[in-house]
Amino acid sequence: MRALPKIAILVWTICAAAAALAAPAGPAAAGNGVGVSIVVEVFSGRPNPAFTLEDAAALDPLREAFGRMPAEAPESVPTAGFHRLGYRGVVIENPGGVAGLPRYAQVLGGVVLVRDEADSAPRYLRDTESLEKRCLALADERGLIRELIEAGLVPDPGAM
Repeated sequence: MRALPKIAILVWTICAAAAALAAPAGPAAAGNGVGVSIVVEVFSGRPNPAFTLEDAAALDPLREAFGRMPAEAPESVPTAGFHRLGYRGVVIENPGGVAGLPRYAQVLGGVVLVRDEADSAPRYLRDTESLEKRCLALADERGLIRELIEAGLVPDPGAM
């Protein structure tokens, strides 16, 4: 019976160490103000696939896409998908305030939910720039979501 608490402590320690090692790849990595974090929202209770865009060559097309997308009337936007379990689209976080990009955006099914400040009311854009597909393709190129695509948990950007 005494071995059980020791095993529980060992399991907890291993989980804590794994979480600490995974943290730099997540959204916190963009917190240094250098870049923009792209997170594929699919999991609940474990880290989502994420990467950071830092160079102008990667950020400029993102800025241009946001500049071209038209506003969408809030009453015409189906927002239920943003809060469901499973795949919830792609989140773009800009905690450092990279110019020309919102602080937070979530892209799903042709709609972009945008918040410029943490306490601001959301506004919506129509994803006429295939932003969701482009972000998923970048994640796939980095080897972050291929298994999730094959398991049917994340849409295949090649089929969108």
